[in-house]
Amino acid sequence: MANSILDIKGVHICSGCFSSGVDVDLFGAVGNPHRASVIFGRNGSGKTTLASRIAEAASAVNNVGCFYDKDGSSIILDSKSRVRVFSEDYVREKVLIDEEGLEAIVMLGDQATAAKRIGEIDEELIKLGDACVKYTAIKDEAENGPSSLSKLEKAAKDCAKNGGWADRLAEVDGGKPSLTASRWNSIRNAKVSLTRKEMEEDFKSSLIQCKRIDGAGAVIDWRMQKADPGAYDEAGILALLAEILDQPKLTDREKRLLELTRKGEQRLVEHALRVFTDDGTAHCPMCQQEVSPAYRDSLVESISKILSRKAEEFKERLDAARLLPLDKQSSLPPQISPDAVNAYEDAFRTANEAIDRVNSLIFQRKSNLYSVIEIADLGLDVAISRFNAAVDAVNADIESLNAAIRDRDNLKTRLREINDQIAYVDAHNAISKYDAAVTRLREAKESLHKCQEEQGQLRREKGAQEAKLRMTEIAVASINRFLSSVYFDAARFRLVPFGNVYRIESYGKPVAPRAISTGERNILALCYFFSEGGRGKFEGLEDSDPQYLVIDDPVSSFDMENRVGICSLLRERISHVLKANVESRVTVMTHDAATVAELEHILGDIKCDFDPSDNYAYCLLELMEGGAVQYTRTRKNQYSVLLKTVYDYASSEEDLGDHSYVIGNIMRRVLEGYSSFNFSMGFDSLSRDTELKKRFGDLGTMLSNAMYRLALNDESHMEEKVVSLNPTLAFERYSYEEKRKLARCVLVILHRLDPEHVRKHLGKAGASLKGIESNLHKWEKELSGN
Repeated sequence: MANSILDIKGVHICSGCFSSGVDVDLFGAVGNPHRASVIFGRNGSGKTTLASRIAEAASAVNNVGCFYDKDGSSIILDSKSRVRVFSEDYVREKVLIDEEGLEAIVMLGDQATAAKRIGEIDEELIKLGDACVKYTAIKDEAENGPSSLSKLEKAAKDCAKNGGWADRLAEVDGGKPSLTASRWNSIRNAKVSLTRKEMEEDFKSSLIQCKRIDGAGAVIDWRMQKADPGAYDEAGILALLAEILDQPKLTDREKRLLELTRKGEQRLVEHALRVFTDDGTAHCPMCQQEVSPAYRDSLVESISKILSRKAEEFKERLDAARLLPLDKQSSLPPQISPDAVNAYEDAFRTANEAIDRVNSLIFQRKSNLYSVIEIADLGLDVAISRFNAAVDAVNADIESLNAAIRDRDNLKTRLREINDQIAYVDAHNAISKYDAAVTRLREAKESLHKCQEEQGQLRREKGAQEAKLRMTEIAVASINRFLSSVYFDAARFRLVPFGNVYRIESYGKPVAPRAISTGERNILALCYFFSEGGRGKFEGLEDSDPQYLVIDDPVSSFDMENRVGICSLLRERISHVLKANVESRVTVMTHDAATVAELEHILGDIKCDFDPSDNYAYCLLELMEGGAVQYTRTRKNQYSVLLKTVYDYASSEEDLGDHSYVIGNIMRRVLEGYSSFNFSMGFDSLSRDTELKKRFGDLGTMLSNAMYRLALNDESHMEEKVVSLNPTLAFERYSYEEKRKLARCVLVILHRLDPEHVRKHLGKAGASLKGIESNLHKWEKELSGN
């Protein structure tokens, strides 16, 4: 039975430094499978072997790999699962920088099929275009031609008016009636089987009867709504206001808090509960005194006792008891009796005043939960009853008024209908022509809209087919977007199509292959690695299939200058991959403890992109001889180790070989770590900060020059070294004495900024405190020239 990527727990390795056979966990052992993991391993711990074995397990013959699940059983991934590994091997295989540009950064689709389909679409678009011309001509003729709807409608209306429609209606309603749109629709729908003579006789006899009835206005077709007595329960509200809350057994402090609520300061107590419930509250917002966690918890417990669940439930009942004010009828017909109107107005005002009083008492009790309000009579029942009686009186007056005018209005309605029927007979032929034209126009518009929709669908499909022909450009666009994210500059390093390959440009100018540094090549490879998720897919669907990404050392020594940019790219891409498919997973391996911390921050930050129901989780592991164990940061302090390396170099009497080659990079990392963590700035900014510069004292110029030299250092511990796009001062040109002096400057800088910092870290790393004091004193004297 095939397994999914989410079933992977680890991989079995029988090669390299694990030749005896080791199970290496790739994810922690928990019930909810981790979506991401970070594996820390020092140089030589077997990370490269692990990455290679994962790649081999994913591409094993017959799909039988060496992955295992939480039970230790072998996993057979289904055919749709993808495991992709970024490593040094990947960089060598996928990125070739030579005179012809990049190899393999090309995405190929079925271009021949796409071109054929584009031709078919073009033919269909031509047919649809002809149909659109036809339907547009019908539409234009109906809207603007000699037989347009407006002209046909005018001719039909003239027939109706010439037959006496307006004169007859004037006898019914008076005035000079106009043929409005609604009246015209009534005529068009007034089909009848009677003859015109029969309808004329009916109209005349009905008109005589109508004129004998005195006018009495129009029928009022609405009634006023009474208030629901059940929604205004006076007895229930009185009982609620008089209800007594049991007081818990209180301490002196809790009694004082209760007294505050009784004096109308309940909001202050509730605000204190919200403030001190927050675990981040370390100081009182009122007096700014420090508040210990124990005191904060004690205070929250006391307030919670005052504001108990029963008190909260009582507040909810008080909120639910609040009364909605009555809505007033905006305008009453002038025919209604003035006495009934005045009685309604007075009853409405009195009822809402009673409602306001009740709501005020409810608010008063809510603000003082433990203070009982006892009132014998709210006047609410009487006010509501009086209001309903006034509404009944108005409605009764309306019924009386309608009874007088109902017969006359019914007769007038009948006269209008007969008049429309006569007009229909007069304009019957013209109306038929107009209706036929309306039908033709509607059908033409519907057909035109359908054709236009089909055109839109075909054009979108054509665009999609054309995109397949440009699929390599989609990959390049993605890579360039990732590069701009790393360098924070869209023009700094980008790929540009050049025939069937691509060339690298920097600020619009081509860059020779020899000018590309190893770090830049690694970054380009990482960007291409992330772009592969969109191979053969359209924009928006990249990484939609389940996949497992393994990234080995994305931040190498070559890439230290762009660490922030690379981490920013990792954060965006890892979040995208994990959200694109719920089965996808990511593992990042690194030899650098500082990078582990950054990756932990990234994976923790990504959690904000997921809902709690997504069950997103990650783990930190360390690669050891016997496999992978949980990573424990307290077991080592990379910063202290690096600082001790600088101290040993500064204290040395002869060149230290390998350390001499990488000491510049180590010094940069020490200053970067210190300045970033303590002052949130780059180390080259320390000497420009007015306040911090004062700590350098008489060594300010010397120490500032030292940091400037380090800012220009671009060395690496890797053997392969090429010139970067923006060449800087190579640190290898310095002699051993110059490097040692610079190392001493770094330690003096840190000592001037924070003496205790230097002593504690070097002491923790094994240096003698007495020797630290002696050496720093000696080095400061050397630098000052005294």
